[in-house]
Amino acid sequence: MLVEYLADTFSELNIMNQSLQESNIMTLFKLHQLGVTGSVYNLLQSCLSGRSQFVHLGDFCSDHLHTNSGVPQGSVLGPLLFLVYVNDIGTNIKSSISLFADDTILLCSSKNPSALHTMLSNDLRQSEMWSDLWSVTFNASKTKVFTIYK
Repeated sequence: MLVEYLADTFSELNIMNQSLQESNIMTLFKLHQLGVTGSVYNLLQSCLSGRSQFVHLGDFCSDHLHTNSGVPQGSVLGPLLFLVYVNDIGTNIKSSISLFADDTILLCSSKNPSALHTMLSNDLRQSEMWSDLWSVTFNASKTKVFTIYK
C-alpha cells in the first residue's frame, strides 16, 4: 500500500518595526521592479513620504507631527502596498505557497516522508533568507506544521 504524506506550514508575517522609513524605500524599490514608473510611481512615492499625522478626538486636536514612514492607517493603498512588499516571498520556494493578508501557507506532498521533510526544511530556509533580506519576521508563536498521511 502506498502512503502519501502532506505537510502544511501556517504562519503570520510581521513587518519589523526597526525602520519603517526603510520599508517605504524597499516598497518603492519593489514597485519599480514591477514596472511601476512615471506619474503612478510619483504618486505612490508622495503617499509614502512628506506626510503629517494628528489625533482628533471630540473637541481636542493634537499638534501635527511630521512622519516619513509607514502607510497611512485606514488607507486604501495600505493592503495593496503590503501585498507588493510580500509578493516575491515564493520566488525560490518549491512548495505551493498561498498568501492571504499577513497569513502564509506552504503546502507540499510526497510519498516519501524524508523527502517531504527535506523539501519543507529547504523552503523554510528560503523563507527565512527572504525575511532577513526584506526585514520581515514570521510570528513563531503563530507558526504551525501539520503532517497528514493516508
